[in-house]
Amino acid sequence: LRNVRASIRHQLTARDEIGLAAGGDDSEYQDLGSGSNDSRIWNARLLWSRNWSPVWSTQLSFGGSTTDAEQQDVPQSGGIGCVIFGIPFQCPPELARVALDDQDFSSRSTGVVGSLAITRRFERSLISLGYSRDTRSTGGSGRTNFDIDAFTLSFTHRLAERVKLSLSGNYSLYRSVTDDLPSY
Repeated sequence: LRNVRASIRHQLTARDEIGLAAGGDDSEYQDLGSGSNDSRIWNARLLWSRNWSPVWSTQLSFGGSTTDAEQQDVPQSGGIGCVIFGIPFQCPPELARVALDDQDFSSRSTGVVGSLAITRRFERSLISLGYSRDTRSTGGSGRTNFDIDAFTLSFTHRLAERVKLSLSGNYSLYRSVTDDLPSY
């Protein structure tokens, strides 16, 4: 996995901050018998943060991503039908599957990425609710790139001067970037 990230932020007013973020990931997965995978994901986002009051703030990002995935040397096999006098029957195992030449597959896609978080501060604690949409490479065989919708709720409370308690929960939903799977 190789990745790069860059961002720039500018304090626009006492309450508003804007920015731009860009990044890329290049993931290569070794061949474990089902072909090798290479996945490249690039994204760019516009950022905006605002302090609405001393206790309420929001963070928003919006942008796009592009994904390029390649699978090489994917083993292929085919079945042959055993038919005698027009009647199909179960082939012996040694005849049921025939190895074919390995094939390469590639796919490209684009998507929307972004996030929204709302934070409420109290005297000794804060609570934050967030949603994010991102595209990531998450596996080495078959479907490797996913659009991920994540919902997060976090709570932080200062118990003492140097002691903080943090609780968080996350629900993530993964969807394949492409519906095309190589045929094995």
